[in-house]
Amino acid sequence: MARTVTRKRTALAALALVLPLAFLVLGVGSEWSPPASTRVASGARPTSTAGAEPPTTTPEVPKVPVEVRGLVVERPAPPSDPPPVTEPPASEPAPTEPAPSDPPTVEPPAAEPPPPPPPPPPPPPPPPRSYLYGPSAGFPRNATITVITTIDAPGLGAAAGYWNQLAGRTLYAVGASPALVTVRAGEGVCGGGAVACSAPASAIDHLWHPDMNYPYEHCDVYVLAGWVGDWSVIAHELGHCLGFDHVTDWPSVMSSPPQPDPVRDRDLLLSAGYAA
Repeated sequence: MARTVTRKRTALAALALVLPLAFLVLGVGSEWSPPASTRVASGARPTSTAGAEPPTTTPEVPKVPVEVRGLVVERPAPPSDPPPVTEPPASEPAPTEPAPSDPPTVEPPAAEPPPPPPPPPPPPPPPPRSYLYGPSAGFPRNATITVITTIDAPGLGAAAGYWNQLAGRTLYAVGASPALVTVRAGEGVCGGGAVACSAPASAIDHLWHPDMNYPYEHCDVYVLAGWVGDWSVIAHELGHCLGFDHVTDWPSVMSSPPQPDPVRDRDLLLSAGYAA
């Protein structure tokens, strides 16, 4: 009997030494509490509090037998780590060829407007006005007109020379006879404040007509005494004997009063056919 008790004590002492070591080996903490599934001692009733949460149940951990110094004890199996999840290598997306894009739309260059039509040619200049009293007024165009004077007229030579120079020929011949033009005194003949005047006689009826539009047979020139030395006044009246009327569009020896312009006065001779 005494041996049996001694053996039990020895076994308990050994177990007391082994259990802490077993807990250290198995990784169990120093604190330990009996599982919730431990049965309540017989005869005792569990107390419950109204409204208390129901006891939580701890899932049982599988136990594996472990031999420690000849003793077989059970410990919870170590949790097995789940096998590492190897993710499949990310596959690189296959290179995608860019979708063919439409070629850029090239706007055609704006059409240039057609050049404006050339302006119409200017109208031909009107033929120079002859300023003749009429187409038949004056002496024959190729004639040399002879001139004499019945008074002292110092300006007669210069006046005849002016027309001869513009015509490029001897249009007036002073002192030759028979005379086609006679220079006379104008007192009592020229009226209206005129300093000179002329009166051609018609070759048709030998008379003077106011329109002076007829072929001339003879022409009389009348000059006041105060103007016999003014060649432009006498040249003006010699122009009337050629059949020219007064010029009002530009300066001319045929303007009133006379304003000799060799260029324009030559145009008068050319328009009438006295010069070539």
